[in-house]
Amino acid sequence: MKLLHISCMPQGFPKMANIPIMDTEIVHTINPINNKNSAGYDTYNTSIIQGNFPDRLIYLIVVPVFKNGDRSQIANYRPISLITGILKIFEMLIYQQILEHIQCHNILVCEQCGFRKVLSTDNAMIETIFDAWKTGKCIAGVFCDLTKAFDCVNHELLVKKIGSLWY
Repeated sequence: MKLLHISCMPQGFPKMANIPIMDTEIVHTINPINNKNSAGYDTYNTSIIQGNFPDRLIYLIVVPVFKNGDRSQIANYRPISLITGILKIFEMLIYQQILEHIQCHNILVCEQCGFRKVLSTDNAMIETIFDAWKTGKCIAGVFCDLTKAFDCVNHELLVKKIGSLWY
């Protein structure tokens, strides 16, 4: 291979513009990859079966994102993890597996509206109010501020419960 000598370009090499990579380009690049030959030393299924992901592929940056209130108070920020593309793909694959398992085995009751496609907690509240109104019943509401609910979750128990889905 012959390298271009600097004298061939007296103005110097042109700089590449900062061109964003589009979603369609990613799909067209990933689709033809043969998983049998391209999964690397650790196939995705091995990671799932063993319950771990190769440390060398984990890279994230945690940034504080302002929620509300006084910007000078650290409690008014929440940590967000910015993860790599490969981790996002892996996360989406795992999410689809869990969702399919939950739906296939009817693990969620039909009244569960949060964290489901097309449904939300707003849907549940409106449906409950509408049903009460139709039948002439009285209705009362109890509203809880769950702003920091995830901070209250027992993460060890959560990991244990999620892990039990595969065993």
